[in-house]
Amino acid sequence: MQQTEAEAEHPKLSIKRLVKTDIRIVEPMQMEASFEHRLMVKQGQDVVYPKRYKVESYFVFPPQMKVNKSTYRVENFYRDMKSFFNFRIPKLSYKEMMGLTDDPERSPLRKILAEISDESRPFNAQRQSFIEDESRIFACSFFTFLKRKVKRMQTILNELSASQMPDESLRLLEEAERAFRDSLVKVFNIYHEWQKVSREVVARVPGLQHEIHSIDEYLIMNIKDVVLELDLILQRHGLWPDLRDRWRQRLRAILRLMRIYSKKEKYIWVDSRSPSMELEQYFYRRGLLKRRIWSALYLDTRTKPLFFLQQQTSAVVAAGLAGAWAVLADVVLRLQSGRSNMSMESIGLSSFLLGTALIVAYIIRDRIKDVASGMFKGGILGNMPDNSCKIVYDGNAAEGETIHVGNQEEKVSFKDSTRLPDDITALLEAESVTSLENEACTVIRYQKILDLRGERTRVLKRKIRAIYTFYRLNVGAFLSPLDAPFAEHLLPNSKWEAGLHMLPKVYHIDLIIRVSGDDETVKDVYYHYYQLIVDKEGIRRIDKVRLPGDLEEEPVTEMA
Repeated sequence: MQQTEAEAEHPKLSIKRLVKTDIRIVEPMQMEASFEHRLMVKQGQDVVYPKRYKVESYFVFPPQMKVNKSTYRVENFYRDMKSFFNFRIPKLSYKEMMGLTDDPERSPLRKILAEISDESRPFNAQRQSFIEDESRIFACSFFTFLKRKVKRMQTILNELSASQMPDESLRLLEEAERAFRDSLVKVFNIYHEWQKVSREVVARVPGLQHEIHSIDEYLIMNIKDVVLELDLILQRHGLWPDLRDRWRQRLRAILRLMRIYSKKEKYIWVDSRSPSMELEQYFYRRGLLKRRIWSALYLDTRTKPLFFLQQQTSAVVAAGLAGAWAVLADVVLRLQSGRSNMSMESIGLSSFLLGTALIVAYIIRDRIKDVASGMFKGGILGNMPDNSCKIVYDGNAAEGETIHVGNQEEKVSFKDSTRLPDDITALLEAESVTSLENEACTVIRYQKILDLRGERTRVLKRKIRAIYTFYRLNVGAFLSPLDAPFAEHLLPNSKWEAGLHMLPKVYHIDLIIRVSGDDETVKDVYYHYYQLIVDKEGIRRIDKVRLPGDLEEEPVTEMA
């Protein structure tokens, strides 16, 4: 009762604060939507754990794509759709990464030192796994730290470019100088601290040398990227030439030192003069390291034990009805024929008709099975999800157990375009170029419900505040009926003369994402509206449709 009263003291949380949505093109045939769901939120002195999120994605296909229940089944959608989960990378400050705060457990490096300093226990597989995971978490957090420093520098320089007042420009220039120097100092202070810790780990646990060496290589790759990003920002910015050249000289000196260190440690180092084989090896190696290191934040899914039986209910009932029909038909036909057995002497017209009737009966049996399965799944059992699983984290190896982070349910269904929810219909009619009243569009709804248990992540003693869910959809199956990506068309030139020109022939797939919180602590609903501009060869770009209430225009996502 006390907990309920405490919750009542705080206003409900806005869903916009709890869920961040992003969408991008992965490759010409694939788009990716990502959702950052908060596991915990501070309200005053209290911590609130939102429990339930619902994300509905409405894909609206034009009639030219010939998408319908007969050409594209639900099973095809799950074949083209891939889902992923992981924790959001902990955003650690400089002091947290260095272990300079009152809570040293926020620093992966301090946790590693504490673990290797404990001589009361042998270094078994669980302890080694703990050190590996904390080292990987450090590498992931360092990555976000580097990105934040680059973003901060870019913001200051953009403000400097927009400034019209001399005094303001001078202040921003001094701030940029401090930010540039401060960023480099902090980055290399953290990296040097990592080197000291890594040497301690290798000295105490030699079996971890290869893992530590791989993480160090990944850190060097990321530092190199940041140095080059800063150099590119300076190249494009209209700073005073003397100041800009002085900053870039520092960056060049850092790159030379990093190249020497990489050669010494036998890391792959590439530049613009590297042969294509080395570039290929570098990029492949980089992908391997990233997947290995980021696996410390990956989440796994496991089907609930009873869900498989629940999922087969419609098929079992349909098979039972079909079997009952087959038995009944066989008995009736045998009674009508007056024979329980047949012989070669009795074969005649009546036997032929009996055999034909049996064949027809079995055909009808199969149709009963298919139709009944669809009726039960879409009617009586229509609310049952297609997939239901647990979301678990296996990274708690030090305690030798997994953490049940929450549950997920998925469901895909075709929706009649004339019977969509009122809010979705209103958005489509107001914003879409294609009106639902004029064309028979096909609508597929993909629904995900997350039931999270954020309080269980506290045992990790990490600064984990959110969980990411991703889905990637391959649109290749929808594009096969389309015409060539270009078509000849007559256009007048500057002299008003006719000329043939190749015009891009594109189609629009509307995507409305509705995010809501099915929880007593969460209020309201919000929407994202996108248009996937596609042609025969894939996704050309993704346009963000600005809706009432959007604070700012989001950039258009295009293929590189």
